[in-house]
Amino acid sequence: MDGLDPYDEMEISCKSILKKLDEKKKTEEKHRAKQERQAQKKGAKEQAKKEKAELKKEAKELLKKEKAEERKKESLKRKLSEKSEPAAKKAKASEDQENRGATKKKITPPNRKHTALFKKCMAMRVKNFAY
Repeated sequence: MDGLDPYDEMEISCKSILKKLDEKKKTEEKHRAKQERQAQKKGAKEQAKKEKAELKKEAKELLKKEKAEERKKESLKRKLSEKSEPAAKKAKASEDQENRGATKKKITPPNRKHTALFKKCMAMRVKNFAY
């Protein structure tokens, strides 16, 4: 074999090929690692978004419950106050409301647009009076 490769060219070319292969492997590993990191970051962001959305939903539900409880309390207060008021006061209050409503109502004529025939007649009048 010594006679076939006197200047060790085969050995040099093999080393350079092996070096290139090693570099390719390293770059591929780096690329894979980078993709994995990006995927993990993406997953973490999505998880954070989901958690945030769940928190918002829970907060909305709590607000709804609190409002419902407040409405119930207010309705109970109204019922209790209605029971405690004498019937005469109720009648007087309803009469006052009716009187207020009657004085506030304004009778307004309906908005009617002029018909085409009316407009035509008006135009003829203008023509006849214009000398």
